[in-house]
Amino acid sequence: MRRDNDSTGFGFSLVVTINEAGQFIEDVKPNSLADKAGLKNGDLVVEVNGRNILTLSHSEVVEFIRQQGNEVCLLVLDEEARIFYEGHSIIVSHTMPEVKHIRTWKEQTIPTEEPAVL
Repeated sequence: MRRDNDSTGFGFSLVVTINEAGQFIEDVKPNSLADKAGLKNGDLVVEVNGRNILTLSHSEVVEFIRQQGNEVCLLVLDEEARIFYEGHSIIVSHTMPEVKHIRTWKEQTIPTEEPAVL
């Protein structure tokens, strides 16, 4: 997710629960960057910008996200995926081929050569 400036948030809250380990997405705001990226309440955050955060404390994760500035890439698992991967003892990573990448912005293309007339 890429935001225009620091004054706007990404549109979600990060929470921990007593009964489960990990950081979870909550309070996804309608039409926010988080909503447009497809984040859902209850999604487990596994990575932030390629760094596995499962062993970090809540305050460490929040601080790490803030340090990333206006762009953050989250690897999340919904409940169904979390049950599957945990049940098979698979460590999830952004390098896995089945990971779906969603962008909330369009890359600007800058031509490196003059267009060819055909």
